[in-house]
Amino acid sequence: MATKCFVYRLSDPRDGTVRYVGQTTKSLQERLVGHLASPTNPAIRAWISLLGKQGIIPAITAVATVDEAQLDVEEKRHIEEHIRKGHRLFNAPHYHQHLRDLSVVRTGGEDRFGAFMRRQFEPIATAHLAGRMSWRSAAWRVAVKSALMTLYLLWSLRVVRFLAVSSMAGWYLWDIGFDNLMRDVVLPHVPAAELVTLWHDYFADPLLSVALHFGVTIPPLVVLSYFGVRNDVLDAAIANATHGL
Repeated sequence: MATKCFVYRLSDPRDGTVRYVGQTTKSLQERLVGHLASPTNPAIRAWISLLGKQGIIPAITAVATVDEAQLDVEEKRHIEEHIRKGHRLFNAPHYHQHLRDLSVVRTGGEDRFGAFMRRQFEPIATAHLAGRMSWRSAAWRVAVKSALMTLYLLWSLRVVRFLAVSSMAGWYLWDIGFDNLMRDVVLPHVPAAELVTLWHDYFADPLLSVALHFGVTIPPLVVLSYFGVRNDVLDAAIANATHGL
């Protein structure tokens, strides 16, 4: 009795786009596992990698069941038919025409915060993904950079710079001898009790809340930005690899 074999197609589960037509003498699930373990060509490898980053795999469907002796003819017929219908297949040699589909396209301009994060984290992400840096070393560098960038971002706020410069200027003037002038001439004419009340009632709590909000939100935001940069570096590496085919 002749063995029944399959001509199948692989589709993108996100939109149903057909990307590959092939043949197999095994079950469809066994052939899909084979594609995942050892992709047929670089374009299929890049496509499966892009899907894998989203936690999905190609969908496999039988388009014909034939005797083994008819596999080659039937596969060729279905490939040509899919191409005539406008399917952008990743079968060799046709995938060279469709590599642009694997490119990572960025929409819109990158904001200043994103560009700043990219400049700081991209070298670390690139070295780690290339295997030149262990995950421990990468994590340590990200932690140190995150702490430094948190301080930098806080300093970039005008109100923080104003308070810091005012405090340093006041301390400097007090230290070089203006303390007597302040005690003897200025402070006696300043309603100190009213200023203390004003500070406690209207400034202390709001400023403390602002400081806590920045202290709690900025460090995690900076750390999470590393993973966004890392994903962009990985996408760019896949796109560059496919463009070189």
